[in-house]
Amino acid sequence: MNEKVFHVPIHNYSHVNHKVISYLITTSELQLSLRIKQVPTSAFTFHGAEHSRFSHCLGVYEIARQVISLFEQDNSDIWNAAESLLVMVAALLYDGGHSTYSLTFVRLFESDHERYTQDIFTSPDTLIYSFSLQGALDFPNKVASVIIHTYPNIQGVELISSQIYGDRMDDLRRDSYYTAAHYGQFALTRI
Repeated sequence: MNEKVFHVPIHNYSHVNHKVISYLITTSELQLSLRIKQVPTSAFTFHGAEHSRFSHCLGVYEIARQVISLFEQDNSDIWNAAESLLVMVAALLYDGGHSTYSLTFVRLFESDHERYTQDIFTSPDTLIYSFSLQGALDFPNKVASVIIHTYPNIQGVELISSQIYGDRMDDLRRDSYYTAAHYGQFALTRI
């Protein structure tokens, strides 16, 4: 597969070298996130905050890809390279279950975007499910278990959702960039 390169503000470029990830980006389920604002109510105060869930998904994927690349170059027992694709897909789709204003109303409607993402990823009715089967027959369930924190390899789960993880790091840098509030600036490459 030829490499696809996306220009993603705050990360410069996001590189896609895996056929499964390339296909997942084109699915209608992930493409819907192009129309969902990352911080919808903040845009009323910070008018530049018009960025989408889609750009955030690419950003989380890119952070995971960079970290995994460093782990793989290390040639130690820190990382099992067989799990790289699995974790990168989970990073890309981690926020795929968000709907418009989902974080604003999470307590009111008792919504759980991770469960919604799991449902999207494991439902045979979705394109995401059918494309992810190219990884392996159990691939959709494994990715879903990373997203809902039940996957046995804690490194993969922690890389996406822990105190210092891809989702939070991208949130901080992206929201800071688009709101012009400098609170979220940090040296990602140093971490």
